[in-house]
Amino acid sequence: MGVEYALLRNKIKMLGGLTDSMFKANQRSSFRSRNWIKSPRNIVTAFANFTISLQTSLNIKSSLMFSNRALVWRNEDGGAGVLDNIDPSTGKYVNREVENGL
Repeated sequence: MGVEYALLRNKIKMLGGLTDSMFKANQRSSFRSRNWIKSPRNIVTAFANFTISLQTSLNIKSSLMFSNRALVWRNEDGGAGVLDNIDPSTGKYVNREVENGL
């Protein structure tokens, strides 16, 4: 019997703003240079191994994952062709949305 704990911490840059044909041409390109997602994951696994006889064993394993997500992205309200650029009226980057979820 035992318990295992796995931990993953990542922060990745999200691609975005591409049409299907643009993605097929170069899936590493993006109009969204400031999009990020951070998703820490915690996984706890409990297990038990039983030997019932020489020919029979029983293995039981149960896992629980608890995580959350922090997402910073440019809203797609203008469609895929809208660039992530500076708003001429304010001189600042166009606002991004921040979401925190489970």
